[in-house]
Amino acid sequence: MKYIKYVVLLLVLMLAGCTNAQVDDIKDSIVIEYVANDSKNSVQNDLAIPTTVNGITVNWTSNSEFAVIDNDKVIINRQNEDVKVILTATFEVDSKAYKKDYEIVIRKTTLDFDTLFDSIIIPEETDISLDLPTTIDGYSVSWVSSDLSVMSNSGVISSTTTDKDVVLTATISVDGATRNKAFPVKVLGNNTFNLQDFKNFLAIPTQTSANLLLKTEYQGNTVTWTSSSNSVLNNQGIVERKSSDVSVVLTASITINNQTFKQLFVVTVLKQEIQEPNYEEILGKISLPQETIEDLVLPTTIDGVTLTWTTNSSALSSTGVVTRQLEDVNVTLTVTVDADTTYTKDFLIKVIKNEVETPDYNLILKKITLPAQTSINLVLPATVDGVNINWSSNNN
Repeated sequence: MKYIKYVVLLLVLMLAGCTNAQVDDIKDSIVIEYVANDSKNSVQNDLAIPTTVNGITVNWTSNSEFAVIDNDKVIINRQNEDVKVILTATFEVDSKAYKKDYEIVIRKTTLDFDTLFDSIIIPEETDISLDLPTTIDGYSVSWVSSDLSVMSNSGVISSTTTDKDVVLTATISVDGATRNKAFPVKVLGNNTFNLQDFKNFLAIPTQTSANLLLKTEYQGNTVTWTSSSNSVLNNQGIVERKSSDVSVVLTASITINNQTFKQLFVVTVLKQEIQEPNYEEILGKISLPQETIEDLVLPTTIDGVTLTWTTNSSALSSTGVVTRQLEDVNVTLTVTVDADTTYTKDFLIKVIKNEVETPDYNLILKKITLPAQTSINLVLPATVDGVNINWSSNNN
């Protein structure tokens, strides 16, 4: 009898050991898959999680609204600060429940969503269809209307006899971070005018670098235009490009049977591309003589491009001043473009020597007159016409 009890106890222990080993094996097999460069301490993207391991069903829960379980995925929504999240996997073995916790850190986003949303211009009320932007600064924007019978997700309104309130929700998702902003809009009633046909007829592009043709008549009715920034895109469609892209709201208005209808267009006027001057062509415009005895005029600006001159000799300065020497001097003048010093050009110029004229000494001596005899002291000239005269006597 004791032997039988011993065998039963041994079997129970063996079964318990098998169960513990199976549980440990399942826990070890539950692995969260991270996108490249992600880790448990730095999560920026959605996660892949197993829902079955070794034939055992694995259920998942999350303690955070920013990590939402969706079947075999965890949908990550990054916030302005890091968020610690506990993901819990649960499973059953022999009708007994087990669990394993995984702590992850959702890294904060550095994108300024508020600035992006602030750049979206939506009127508080309208009787025309809206041109909803689908991108802001290169980021995609999606829209959802709270009442599709009043306004579609693309901003097209339907005819209504009474004013209707609708909420347009804009969503921007970037690198695992998702933000929403609601824009309440009142759609005014009695809109029997086909604004979509009007919009298609006007055919205004979403971006431009050239003047626009603003049509001024539709079905025999006058169309008037107003711009939110006349200095960039005026009411006549004339474009003045700036140093950066600028978004302008153009509003087309038409009055039919004493009722005015408006259509808004958001147009991005593309920035002015600055064309670099042809520096080689500018340097080629400079002409200097090969030799000189006179000062030179060295240009310091050509076509708005500033130039700097250097010299290798005092015979010809960097400002073009000539100082002639006793011998000819070969001078190298170098001109450099200030905006890009890799553009230079050398000019080899000979400064002709200073020619010194030899005086006519015989003529100078003839100019000296002395008396044949004297009883008084004589005044002997020391210089004549700039030539020094030396005297000597045979009887001191």
